[in-house]
Amino acid sequence: MKVSKNILEVDHALQSLIIGLGVTSVLIAIINHEMLIFYLLLQLAMGFWQVFSAFIIAIISGNQKRLQYLVAVAAYFLNAGLISYIFKDYVFEYEIAMAIIWIVVPVIYAIWYYKITKNDLKALNDSEINEDIFNSREFV
Repeated sequence: MKVSKNILEVDHALQSLIIGLGVTSVLIAIINHEMLIFYLLLQLAMGFWQVFSAFIIAIISGNQKRLQYLVAVAAYFLNAGLISYIFKDYVFEYEIAMAIIWIVVPVIYAIWYYKITKNDLKALNDSEINEDIFNSREFV
């Protein structure tokens, strides 16, 4: 099946908006540490959106990159839970591990999915075929 260019544009625009708000909230959190919660909420919103988007586009088109992303997200949550449980008895190491698991790794996943969306949109815009829709399998 095919995915509309409009779907990719909305997906990219929403991700860009959340990333921009996230960067702004981090800058504000540097000044006022209590504002870090806004960044964490935006990170949660980004994660929900990206998983939802990947799921919908993968169902519509069978896009292999998005299917790989979904499998990686599932593996991440299984491993994050296991690591959280293993480090629960170590106070200092636990805080470091939790920061890496729940803040750093999701940022890496968010960047990965953002690049997938951006590359697919760029490939669609650069394609010589002037169609309004494309088969995402062609861009795998």
